[in-house]
Amino acid sequence: MKFIALLAIVCFFHCTLITQQTFDPGYIFTQNKDTIKGFILVATESELAQTVKFKKEGSAEWKDFKPEDLKGFGMGTDVYKSMNFLNTAEDSVRVSAFLKQLVNGEYNLYSYVKPNVNSM
Repeated sequence: MKFIALLAIVCFFHCTLITQQTFDPGYIFTQNKDTIKGFILVATESELAQTVKFKKEGSAEWKDFKPEDLKGFGMGTDVYKSMNFLNTAEDSVRVSAFLKQLVNGEYNLYSYVKPNVNSM
């Protein structure tokens, strides 16, 4: 009986550790061109293309932002910009997404990872 109770406790803590969300230091650019520092939920490139989960420094609450809500955000050395573009890879569909900026200069280069259909 002690073994079963111990096994249940170990499984509970293992599941709790797996489901913990990790936030990295970052910032968001609002539509008013304000920069707000805080923490951003670590996610895959395809998830970050759709939405960013952000919480301000000193706050326990996080908020979801879509590309229409922000000008962009940054996390570590990565910068993501909100853009509306014509996706010619998918029958010329207009898409709003956060694009990862790869090169900044006379010409800018961005990366877009299409969201997984299964994650929606």
